[in-house]
Amino acid sequence: MWCQFHESFVGLDELTCALRGETSADKASSERNTAISTNMRLVWAALLIQNHGGYFIGCNIELTSKLLGMTELTFRKTIKLLIRRSVISTVVDGVKRNAFFERLLPIYKISPQSSRRKVIKLGVSLSNDSFIPFRLISELREFYRRVKKSGQQDKYPEQTSNLSNEQYFELAEVFSDKQLVLYVSHLSLSAILSLVPMYANHLNEVSGPKVERSNFLAQQVRGMLRHGLLCEQLPADADADADADPDRQKQKEYIIVALANEVDMVILELAKWWRDYLDKFGLHIQLHGYLPNHFMVSVPPPHPPLPVAMMSCVLEAFVPDNENFYDCMLLDDRLLAGKVFPIAR
Repeated sequence: MWCQFHESFVGLDELTCALRGETSADKASSERNTAISTNMRLVWAALLIQNHGGYFIGCNIELTSKLLGMTELTFRKTIKLLIRRSVISTVVDGVKRNAFFERLLPIYKISPQSSRRKVIKLGVSLSNDSFIPFRLISELREFYRRVKKSGQQDKYPEQTSNLSNEQYFELAEVFSDKQLVLYVSHLSLSAILSLVPMYANHLNEVSGPKVERSNFLAQQVRGMLRHGLLCEQLPADADADADADPDRQKQKEYIIVALANEVDMVILELAKWWRDYLDKFGLHIQLHGYLPNHFMVSVPPPHPPLPVAMMSCVLEAFVPDNENFYDCMLLDDRLLAGKVFPIAR
């Protein structure tokens, strides 16, 4: 667990801030003079240690509160206090229960607080310009839209899953919920941001077949998705599912496997880029986030003149606060300063 913590975006600087109760937020005087309580420091440190790519998944609250020796109610109240102090933020405010999933608890994003570090942006190029929204989600929502537009529930457009049209439509109907789509996107992103550094660190290893590393990655991704969506731990409890509706199980398994396959591909692509950035910056750099709907354009130096380059994907990295680290992209093994722009909609 400690190795995962060190490879994550937080590191020792953030843990030190938590234990000391030091925040970077510029609050109004009435709040600024309010001390960070012992409970707040304890919960803050626990969130950091259990983070996945800077996220804390709500379904971990029960276990984490037990480990801290406090009630769930106290834990939740403490989280609200940390939100008020801008230590964490709520990115998804939970999803109500539906035909496939129990109530999904909120997902939180941990905000960096250390004054010794800063966030920079890194350009990368992927086979797809953007991996969010995920193709699976887009296809489900488009299928649902077309069925509703036709007004004929018994006639379905073509789809290529291993589900019947009726089963696929049931899934599509559930994923017409924008809050659920947002939840799945952040859950998947937490898996990507936490597993890219781990996988990148093993790319140059000569021991262990590549197939074994890929299988290990796939297992990790599926485990995180199952835990976040179904509150299951790997390996799945076969006895617990024995009495479940087989159609529902097939639909759930389709979602987990199809989404995991997409997440796997993103991790494999990003890990190669992250390995290259690690070679340039060393272990001082830690993956922090992803900017959807943005791209980066190079800012060429005056000598020698270089053509302007563009990268379709923008990552955020947590680095030491000095001039050696800046928004940039890698082109032919050279670092070029970069400027980020939103994609016009």
